[in-house]
This record gives sequence, structure tokens and C-alpha cells, in this order.
Amino acid sequence: MIRRYEELLNLSPNSLVAVVDMINRYLSPTIKSAPLLERTPAAIDEVGERRLTTLLDKIDENAVITGHEWDELTANLAQNPSYATFRTDGWDRMAERLLSEMIVATDRAWVQRFEAYSRLLSHPRGQQPAIAACGALGADPTNQVFIDVISVLDASPHPDASLEVLRQLTNPTNDRAFYAALLACPRKSQLSHFGGPELRRLVPLLRELQRSMPTCDPNGRLAAQILSSLRCSPPSAGTGDGRLAAETVEEVIVSRLVTGMHPITTDGRDLLDDDLPVLLRELLFSPVFDVRMLLVLMFRVSPYRERLADGLAAELARFKDVENTALLLSLINAMRMVAAVRHVSVFQLLVDRPDLPIGGRVAAARALGHLDETASNTAWQEVASVHVSRWRTCGDEASAEILGGLTHGLGISDTSILDQLSQAGPASVRAAAQWWHNVPTIVRTSAQS
Repeated sequence: MIRRYEELLNLSPNSLVAVVDMINRYLSPTIKSAPLLERTPAAIDEVGERRLTTLLDKIDENAVITGHEWDELTANLAQNPSYATFRTDGWDRMAERLLSEMIVATDRAWVQRFEAYSRLLSHPRGQQPAIAACGALGADPTNQVFIDVISVLDASPHPDASLEVLRQLTNPTNDRAFYAALLACPRKSQLSHFGGPELRRLVPLLRELQRSMPTCDPNGRLAAQILSSLRCSPPSAGTGDGRLAAETVEEVIVSRLVTGMHPITTDGRDLLDDDLPVLLRELLFSPVFDVRMLLVLMFRVSPYRERLADGLAAELARFKDVENTALLLSLINAMRMVAAVRHVSVFQLLVDRPDLPIGGRVAAARALGHLDETASNTAWQEVASVHVSRWRTCGDEASAEILGGLTHGLGISDTSILDQLSQAGPASVRAAAQWWHNVPTIVRTSAQS
């Protein structure tokens, strides 16, 4: 049925299916490997086994594997967990290949691979190899992608997944790995993945983080939210219920967005969807990162996408609450997922605003790199040139961080500007550019399909 909606709305195959799979998995009260959306046939017959063999051969042969094929392969294995003819070490190779594609994929290709990897993380036979692949990449200091690699562990109830999350909280590879581990905690806490020994390590760490972080700091908000879900501590003064802005601010912003988004028919009838204000409120202000991410993915495949992007562009242009880093990041991250190339100037202006916190400027630089290469190449060149010059002239640390954010976005986009950054700028930027260059061609090609 959902595939038919994709046809009627002229969407790419799996655009809606992949998002619905992710939302179903997140909202399910228990973690299961198989997706709730049924595939036909559910059982592996002789024809199905030949098809699985073909897909598994592609992993062994380092061939291109499309997002649809990852969906097909992992859904079949999830629906048939006792499938016995799996080849030796096949789970390890599958997990490593799928994870390597997931971290360089974007848009629908990323959603498909993220959902496929979540199936491995809760599969009776696939979960430990999948956890081990995340742990190995998360522990690698040269790695350039940590959020996906560590936060995805909330999809596994296995104790090894909880240990990997706790390891990054107590002895993190870097700040990004620490934040990713925090992102994994709300859902793992809600689903009681942490036992007594883990909680005795986790709760004091969260309380100290909540006490020491400013009210609007994303880490402090996450700590307060996790403690609240564990029922270990009431929210501290100033954090309230964890929302990213005061209720009055929510009302003003949501009202402006709704005004610009709801359609009116040619005969003057107002078609305002009563759920739209509720969804927008949670999209931008929910204290739960996963809720915000799932909602923006939903809007991205809806007819509201372009109007939402224009509304968010206007909100970012008028943004003045520079102390509220969490809200600024929420607006930028939502904008990144729905923006068109014509919005390139929005991100470029944010990068150049010295009054914004550096985290927001870096997020804007990263988002800039996600836009279509051919149309935004000039903007990338301008940002890179300006901040390489500033860093070389006066060792500007803000410019170094902005170049790091730009490098991440460009690494995913696979642009020649990486060649320039790999030879200029701070050592960390040169190393990051080289890491992205070293992504195997077959992995990058597959990740774009």
C-alpha cells in the first residue's frame, strides 16, 4: 500500500517505506529485528534462497549494493532469523560493509541503510558482529563519523551495546563520540537496556554533567532528559521539561511557519491540517533528538517540504537568541534536511555571523557541504578560502572548526574541494580530508544508490 502511495506521489521507490520503517521501529515498545511493514513473501523458499545467495555474493565480491537490496536482504534475514545456510564470517562482512556505506550515505540512501543496520543490531545472529563493527569504528580516533556509529546502538538490547555506549561516556574517543553516546541513552533508558551495574556508573556521570553545563547546552539538556526518563532526578532549575525554548517562543515560531505552509484551494477553501502545528512544535522543540530527526524525515518526503524550508530559512535569518545553542542547532539541522540548493545563502550567512556560537556556525558549514555540488560549489569555495586565510593569518580557532565542519559535508558530497583542504588549513582538517578521500570507491558508489 505504501509503495503505491510512492507511485501516486511520484516519489523515489522506498522513500516512504524507509521512513515508515524507522518510525515504526522507534515507537515499538519492544525491539525486534523484523520490520512491522510486511514484505512478500515472508518465508524464504527456493527462489528466495537463490536471491539471498545473489545478494550475499555481492558483499563477497565487493559489488555495488543498492539501498533497495539492503532493505530486501536484511528484511528477509530478520523475518527468518533461523536461516541456517549463512556463510562463515558472513555476518561480520555484512555488518562492516553496511556500516561503511551508512556513514557516507545521505537522504533516502542513508535512511534505508540506517534501518537495515538496526535490523542487524537486533538479529539473534547478526547483533554481536554489528555491535563490534560500531565499537571498532567508534574507538578509532581517525574516524570522521561518530554520531551514526554510536547512537545507532540504541537499536540493540544486547548488553554489549550498552557497554559500548558506557565506554564512550566514561572514556570517550572525542567530544563527538561522547555526544553520540548521550544520544543513545534516552531510548536505551526508556527500554530498560541498562542494568544495575550500568546505572551505578551512568547516573553520577549524568548528574555531574547536568550540574556543570549551561542551561542551553545540548549535553546538559540531554543529561537532564535521560535522568528524567530514569526517574533518578527531577529536572534542575532552568531546564524545565527539557523543551528547547519557552512556550511563548514555540507559539510564535510555529504560528509563523503554519501561516506560510498551509495550502488554500483555488476556490478559497483553507486546507489547514490540524496536526501540522503539533508536528512542527515537536520537530523543532522536542527535547528528544530522535523525535526531531524522525519528524524532519517525514516532512522531507511530504508535499510540505519546500514551504517548510522557506519558513525555516526565514526563522534562521531573524534568529537572535544566540545563547540558545540547542534551538539554533535544531533549526539548522531541520533546515539541512529539507533545504534546496536555492537556500545555499542561508547557510553561508550563518557561517559568517560572528555573534552566533561556534557550534551553530560549524553546523551551518557542515550543512552547506550537503547541498548539490554543481550549484553550491562557489559557496563552498568562498567559505573554504576565507577561513583557510584566517587560520593561516592569525591561527583563528573558529575558522579551524568551521573548516572541519565543511570538510565533513564535502566528504559526503565527494567534491574536488577536498583536494584543496587536504593540502591547506589545520592538521586536523588535512587529516579529515584525507580520511574522506580514502573511503573505497565501491562503498561511496553503493552509498549513493
